[in-house]
Amino acid sequence: MIYQRFNKKDTGFTLVEMLVVITIFSILMIAIVGVFVSVLRIQRYYLASQRLLNEVSYIMEYTSRFIRMAQKDTAGDCIFPGKNYEPEYPPFSNNLKFLNYHNQCHKFYRGNEIGIPDINGKYFYQDIDGTDLALTSDKIEIKELNFYIIGGDGLQPRVTIYLEAEAIGSNPRPNIKIQTTISQRELDIY
Repeated sequence: MIYQRFNKKDTGFTLVEMLVVITIFSILMIAIVGVFVSVLRIQRYYLASQRLLNEVSYIMEYTSRFIRMAQKDTAGDCIFPGKNYEPEYPPFSNNLKFLNYHNQCHKFYRGNEIGIPDINGKYFYQDIDGTDLALTSDKIEIKELNFYIIGGDGLQPRVTIYLEAEAIGSNPRPNIKIQTTISQRELDIY
């Protein structure tokens, strides 16, 4: 029989060696978890940014189409007779009222959760002949909405829209500011 001689090194790890290994392993795990959390936070931010961009692009295109196709209200059924556009609640410019191409009274505005026009509202709404519909989801918040009417009274009317929105659901919250000017398709020059 062969007897093997054991010395102190062959019996296992010392306590100091175990503590060093555990410390190094802990530092590595903390670094890996930190990187993972950072990647998740960045992904959440970019997904919120994409959602915000998609919704704002939709709102601006949708609104622009209706504003371009607006009709002059000669009878005064929706707004002041002979006008193309006007704010419903002057002097606030966070709403715009006009006669759409289906001869319906159409309004875009910023409102609160129940669809009441509100300068501090969170949602972008449209109202067609008394039927309110939110055009934005609860994932974004409209921070500012302004409509500026340019022209009319012998000049081709144009509407400038300024919109500032912010995504909800990430920290930091992505935001966007966008402005566009739309002219009415139907010539209104006398």
